[in-house]
Amino acid sequence: MPNKSIPIRAKKPMPAQVNRVWIILGLTLIGMLLFWVMVTAFSPKKSLQITNSATTAKILPPIISPALNQLPSDYQDAKTIEQYLQPRQTIPPEVQNELDQLHSQENDLQSQLASMQQSKTDPAAQSNIKQQEASASGLFFPGTAPSEKPQAPTGQSSDSSTKSSSSASGDSSSKFNYIQQNMQKQKLDFIKPDNELEDIYNPHQLQTPISPYEIQAGTLVPSVLITGIESSLPGEVISQTRQDIFDTVTGRFLLIPKGSKLLGEYQSEISYGQARALVVFNRIIRPDGSSILLSKFTGADLQGESGMQGNVNNHWGRVIGAATLSTILSMGAGISAYQQTNNTATQNAVAGASNGISQAGENLTNRAIDIQPVLSIPAGYQFNIIVNKDMIIPPYAND
Repeated sequence: MPNKSIPIRAKKPMPAQVNRVWIILGLTLIGMLLFWVMVTAFSPKKSLQITNSATTAKILPPIISPALNQLPSDYQDAKTIEQYLQPRQTIPPEVQNELDQLHSQENDLQSQLASMQQSKTDPAAQSNIKQQEASASGLFFPGTAPSEKPQAPTGQSSDSSTKSSSSASGDSSSKFNYIQQNMQKQKLDFIKPDNELEDIYNPHQLQTPISPYEIQAGTLVPSVLITGIESSLPGEVISQTRQDIFDTVTGRFLLIPKGSKLLGEYQSEISYGQARALVVFNRIIRPDGSSILLSKFTGADLQGESGMQGNVNNHWGRVIGAATLSTILSMGAGISAYQQTNNTATQNAVAGASNGISQAGENLTNRAIDIQPVLSIPAGYQFNIIVNKDMIIPPYAND
């Protein structure tokens, strides 16, 4: 038997032959399609032209009511037109009388204005008017009341009242605008006493200290913060005195020793541009455990300026980020609005979505701008507490 060799290795797979012609043809078609899409997308869109024939074909003949056909064709037939008009209403006699009175008052006012203009230009007439007013006025001496003048006629009284009221209203309005513009009312309210009395003398009497253990108003209590302040949330603040406080009159009695704790609170409402925190203290605790309530003593810096200087965080990073995001989102809405001529339903949907996204970006920017600034003051900040009312405190016994 002849020896037949058994193949040990499998036959290598033959590579698939690819027709290059079909590949080149397919790539050419794809390139032409992409070129056509780009040309169509960037070319200006033409508005649809509706021919006159199609427009006239779609317009239905107008339906005219028979009542309109009976109307006159022009304004020459006056009698026919009058029958379609509403009947004229007669003015009541009372209203007519009031109108006549108003016309007469207007004529009197015009004549008075003309006479006033003439008197201003004529010095002789002006001097005559002054003499007439002086002769008609009653004599008046100190301690006596002027005699009553006879009442003027109705027309003259109404004219004079009208003139006086108009001049008074003009003066008051100009004065009000001046006060509002220069904030004079706030300045007057600031210097006005709390209980204003119609008297030339100061109603308050001289007060003497009622106790030798007294800290009078105007005393500064040097302190230092134990807890920090951050205005993002309202909260309490704790401080500690840095020096011993003696009585105001003699300075011999120790009333508030060094190391006494003060409890207070700060205002968390910070407006734009504000760099100082308003802090008030309402209780002081001495080392022996005795305490006294305070009537909102305010804190001031070492220069005596009200409030405490701190670091302000205006959240500019959030504002700039939100504004940038809103600008990017608004670009899509602007492009879609520019290409909104004869859009399809899909393009209108995309434009609506872009407008919604742009509105969301604008709202995000507004919310970022409305974020309240945060003012922070670290612990260890040195300041003074201003005493605004006299305090009577027993002397501190240092055992």
